[in-house]
Amino acid sequence: MRKITPSKISAWEGTPVEGSPYTRQQLDAMKRERPHWTRFSDRPVTLTAPSRNAWDQPDQHVVMCPIIAWTKDRARVLVIAPAGDKIWLPALKSRTPDARKGRTP
Repeated sequence: MRKITPSKISAWEGTPVEGSPYTRQQLDAMKRERPHWTRFSDRPVTLTAPSRNAWDQPDQHVVMCPIIAWTKDRARVLVIAPAGDKIWLPALKSRTPDARKGRTP
C-alpha cells in the first residue's frame, strides 16, 4: 500500500499580516512560546530565490525573525522562522560592546 504525503512546507514561507513585520505563523508561535513577552529582538535573515533567467543574479530579500533565546556564549540565537518553526542560527556579530559583560559578543 502506497501512502501519499503532502510536500514539506518551507520554514521560510508564511502568511503576511498587514502592518506587522511578522507573519501570522510567527505571531502565533510568539504567543505560544513567550506569552508574557511584549517585545522581541529581531534578527534579519537573507533569503535567496532562484532567478528567472540563467544570466541574472539570484533574487534576495530579507525577512525579520524574532529571537526567543540565546546560547550562553551568545554565539547562536533561537529564532521563529516565517512558517512558525523554531530554528537555531548563528548570531550576527555586533560592533557595539555587550553592556552586561563589557565585551563584544
